[in-house]
Amino acid sequence: MPAIRSCGHPPPRQTFELTTREGLPQVPEARVRFRRFLRRHPACHAGVGRQGSWIRGGTQMTAADAVDEETWCTWHDEPMMSVQWTHELSVQFDLQWNLGHGPSLETLTDEEYLWEPVPGCWSIRPTGPGGRGEFEQVWPGPEPAPVTTIAWRLSHLAVGVFGLRASHHFGDGSLTHENAERPLTAKEGVAYFKEQARQWGSHIERLDDEGLARPVGEPEAYLDAPMASLVLHVNREALHHLAEVSLLRDLYRATGGAPLA
Repeated sequence: MPAIRSCGHPPPRQTFELTTREGLPQVPEARVRFRRFLRRHPACHAGVGRQGSWIRGGTQMTAADAVDEETWCTWHDEPMMSVQWTHELSVQFDLQWNLGHGPSLETLTDEEYLWEPVPGCWSIRPTGPGGRGEFEQVWPGPEPAPVTTIAWRLSHLAVGVFGLRASHHFGDGSLTHENAERPLTAKEGVAYFKEQARQWGSHIERLDDEGLARPVGEPEAYLDAPMASLVLHVNREALHHLAEVSLLRDLYRATGGAPLA
């Protein structure tokens, strides 16, 4: 089926020009596929004859010529609709945060924050100097990986996903795993997570197309990957860990805080 690049103008004023490349095979099911294309995209009927043919450059063309074509809107001479990728990347996280995660974390209790649903969980422990919180982790990690508490997951997001990257890519690189805050209470943990996420987001919002395209470099695993791919990775990390936090809260509520095993 022809690939479609839409300019965003609504039908029926939309018009399409079909253009073929040389040397393409003539596939028997081309006419069926082209008719299916027209049914799915009624705005493309403009300029198409009753027998599934149209005129291009004074030449009669048929549905067989439509296979593997690029199709685009020729809406007079106006350029196609541009996509504000910085905005879209930011909204991907912001929408899910505002709908499902941000408001609910305001009610997180200390008991939920530190709840260990099974033995052997990784969490934040008051084992640092002066009872300072410490983040449990070893590298390489054991197999299978331990279950982690809400405190651990929020701290992983605050430091490992948002904070260290904001510090390295946009700041002075001074934040480390060793000097990062590891809060032992829900209120402080949520506040620290939100602050690190806010700082990262504020930098991403200022990136232009050139900034999104530049290689991320060290210390990321894929040095030549564009910054846009890192933003997508950070969004995935945040959304899937926040979904895990929501699940742990559901389990805590259902069990009354009792261990699952």
